[in-house]
Amino acid sequence: MKIGAYARSHIAKILSYSENNPKEILHLMDAVYSKRIFNLNWPFFAEAERISPINRVRYWKDHYMIGDRRLRACSQWFEKDREAFSRYLRSKGIVNSGHADPSLPVDPPMRAAPRLLPLVPAPPVVVAGPAGIG
Repeated sequence: MKIGAYARSHIAKILSYSENNPKEILHLMDAVYSKRIFNLNWPFFAEAERISPINRVRYWKDHYMIGDRRLRACSQWFEKDREAFSRYLRSKGIVNSGHADPSLPVDPPMRAAPRLLPLVPAPPVVVAGPAGIG
């Protein structure tokens, strides 16, 4: 699963956590917090009405209501952000600390062995003797 899809698939759980921890939604709407925790260049959540036209592409179109706020979630995820996002989920108890991200390989992928061509014996070399001998 790509990191953007992985992040998006946890938004409902993050919102549920935030409803029980009201300060968390304020943290997630803060650019400095989002940079420090997720390495995002934009707030994790932004109020839909306050997103500038130029930054609308930085957020998924889905709207989420929490309290009286209509929020959109940041869509600017990169593979290098995966561990930070997973660490956040574990730290908040949104996923179990033993929960493995199904998209991460358990072992590093093995490189395919180079394809070897079968050995074929070279044809015998026939050396012709001097003419007339034989």
